[in-house]
Amino acid sequence: MSVPLKYFILKPLKVYVIDLKEWRYAFGNYFKIFSEDNNTWIVGFEDHNDFDYDEPRLEISLVDDYNVMIRGISYSGSYNNKLYYGNELIFYLKRGTYLNFGTKVVPVTLGLSDISAILLHLLQKITINVDTLATEYSIIGEIDTSTKTSPVKILTPPSGKKISTRGSYLFSDSDAGEVEMRYMNSGKLISKIYCSKFKVITLPEIHIDGEVDEPVGVYWNGLSTNSKITYVLNYKII
Repeated sequence: MSVPLKYFILKPLKVYVIDLKEWRYAFGNYFKIFSEDNNTWIVGFEDHNDFDYDEPRLEISLVDDYNVMIRGISYSGSYNNKLYYGNELIFYLKRGTYLNFGTKVVPVTLGLSDISAILLHLLQKITINVDTLATEYSIIGEIDTSTKTSPVKILTPPSGKKISTRGSYLFSDSDAGEVEMRYMNSGKLISKIYCSKFKVITLPEIHIDGEVDEPVGVYWNGLSTNSKITYVLNYKII
C-alpha cells in the first residue's frame, strides 16, 4: 500500500518572513525535501533567492501515531523568520547563522483539519491482508467542489485490466447533500455518504470488481457551498 503520509506530516509546515511580510509553504516553490527515510524527512525553506533552502533546514520525524518531532538543523537567514506547524509557532528565527537551534514535539493534529486528522489516523491503522503473489495499491485525494464539477474521475485501470476494490473511505465537511464513489460505466456503487447524517464512511474490506477498462469516479450533489471531499481507495488491478 502506497500512502503519502509525508503530505499530512509536512503540509502544515510554513515560514513567515517577517521583513518581507510573506509566507513560504511546504510543497511550494520555496520548499525542498532533501531526503526521506522511515518516516523521517530532512527539509528546508528558502526566505530569499539564493535557494540554499537553509532558512531553516529541519528534521521532521513521526514519533508515533499522534506526534511529530521538529528539530532545527541549521539556519542562515538574511531576514527574521517564524516557523509554524499549522497555527502553532515552533521557532522564532532571528537573522543570522546558527546550528542545532532546538527540538519541539507537537501533535500531528495541530496542522490538520478535522477531516484530514481522521483520515491520517485511519491510514496509520489500516492493515492490509495481501493475497499471495498479489499487490495492493492506494489512491488518495481531495476535491474542492468550489472549483470542480461532479463527477471527478479518480482512477483508471491499465488497458485491458479491471479495478478490484479492497477498501473505500469517503469524508466531506458538507452539512447537506450526498457523496458517492462508484464505477463510472456500470454504475456499481462502492461507497456513499449522506452528509446531513454522516460525514464519514469507512469500508476497509469491501471487494467490488469493475468492468474491463472501467474507471472509478466520485460523484456529489446538493453539497454546502465550497465543500471539500477527501477520498481513499484501496484496490488491486486484475
